[in-house]
This record gives sequence, structure tokens and C-alpha cells, in this order.
Amino acid sequence: MTRTTSLRTLAQRWLSALVLSLALVTVASAQETIRITGRVVSKSDKEPLIGVNITDAHVKRAYAATDVDGRFAFNVHLGTTLKFSMVGAKSVKVKVKNQKFMEVEMEEENISLGEVVVAAKIIKDKITPEPTDIEVKGNYFHVRTRVRVPREMFSHDTRLVVQPILNDVTRGELKLMRPLVYDAKGYNTTQDRMYGFNMNDSVAGDPLARHVTVKSKAMREKNRTNDIIGYSDSIYVEHVKDEFSCDVYMAIENYNRILYRDTTIIARGTVNPLRWLDYSFAAGEMNDSAYIPKPRCSCVTAVARSI
Repeated sequence: MTRTTSLRTLAQRWLSALVLSLALVTVASAQETIRITGRVVSKSDKEPLIGVNITDAHVKRAYAATDVDGRFAFNVHLGTTLKFSMVGAKSVKVKVKNQKFMEVEMEEENISLGEVVVAAKIIKDKITPEPTDIEVKGNYFHVRTRVRVPREMFSHDTRLVVQPILNDVTRGELKLMRPLVYDAKGYNTTQDRMYGFNMNDSVAGDPLARHVTVKSKAMREKNRTNDIIGYSDSIYVEHVKDEFSCDVYMAIENYNRILYRDTTIIARGTVNPLRWLDYSFAAGEMNDSAYIPKPRCSCVTAVARSI
């Protein structure tokens, strides 16, 4: 009886120690995850940077992208090394310690183009908008392109969002253009069901619904396995003589997370044949005698002499 009691007591103690250790592990794990916020700015002028991709430097997990104010917020484990990257800037790595807020400065990177070698290659892991031009018509800038979506990247429960942004390089101003939203059939049906079969409602529906194109056979590129979606939009611009570029931010999502994120530049500068021409319709005094009308014949002189 005494031995049985001793074994029971020992088992109880062992069980208590196990429960306590599990509790400590749980608490320790909870303490390792923190909510971090921050801001990404340009090192030269301290202006906020939009569309900076933030990933885990080791496992390549995507956490977030900065908004129009250069800000971000997400949960992350202590000790994680974050990588901040975007087109036209040098990547920055920052290790998460106990800080709840971090400000990251990114330095501009000069991209030099070497010799271009053209080779036939099928891209299966990247969304590729076609390079284009910014066409100027009066005070309106027009952007037309096509976006190729590899079949391997787009499943039945995903949505692709492509956001073109007109970048006034001279003034450092950004303007959002119309987004391109491409839904797989399964995703679109589920999204409509989540909004009570009223996804297109302007108040209570999906805010991107009016921009949605649903995947269909008509989107399949001829003799290819990928889809191709056309895009066209125009935007009013006041300072048409500034330098401009068109940047594109892309993301593929499913119902609960971002699967892919990338940025690229599809246009640099503008196309306007009359951009060099300065003109004015204001009246002015004519000083060149070559343009002053002269008598067409000497009839008036002959009549005067006869009198």
C-alpha cells in the first residue's frame, strides 16, 4: 500500500512538472511574438516610400508592403531578420529586437543596363506587365498595357490585384490609377457569397467589385497556357512637362493571406510629339515690313498723274 501510494505521488509530481513546463513553453512562445509598426523613408529627403516589400530575410515569407505614407504593421517573432526591398532602392535588413516601432531609411540605387541578350524563356513564377509608354493628350495621360498571368501561379481560389501608379518624378507626387482586379471563378463565387450575394453593392459590397474581371477562356493567350489581361486608363495631370514614370504594384491573395507580391516600372517618360512646341494666340504688333500688304498694281499711281 505504501509503495502504491509512493508511485501515485511520484506520478502526480511528474504530471504537475509536465503541465508546468508546457505552460512555461506556451508563455515563452507567446512572448516571442510582438506587434511591430514602422515607417520607411528615403535616406536623401526623408520622404515616405510606398510599396516597399517586407519579407523574412531567411525563409522568404512576405509580411506586408508599405502604404502611401510609407507605414506598415504586422506580427513577427523576436529575432527575425526583416528585408526591405523595392525597385530603384538598395535592400535593407533589420533584426527585430524589443522595439515596437522602427524607421527604416532606404538609399536610392542607380541601375545600369548592360548588354541585352534575348532568349526564349517561359516565365512561370512572375506576373509580367508589358512595358509601355505614357501617352499625352492635352492634360490627360493615357497608359495601356497587358498583364500576363502564368497558369502555375493562379489557382481557382485566388485574386490578382494590379495597381498602376503615376509617379511625378519632378515633384515627388504619386497618383493612383484604376486598379486591375482579376478573380478566379471559385474566388469570385465565394466572395459574392461572403457579401450576401450582393458583392457589387456600392456601400456594403466588395470595394473592388467594379474593377473585377473574372477568369474565362477568352483570357487565354493564343497558343499559350497563361492568361493575358488588357488594361487601359487615363488620368488628369496639371504639370505635363514634368518627368513621369508609371509604377505597378501587384499581389496575389487567397481568402486569408498574400501569396505573391512584386513591383515593377512599365513606363519611363512620356510620349508627346508636340511637347517641345510653345505657342501663344495673343495678338501682337507686326514689325516686319515683308508681311505688310502692298498695292497689287500701279493703277492708282497712273490715275493720279493724269489728273
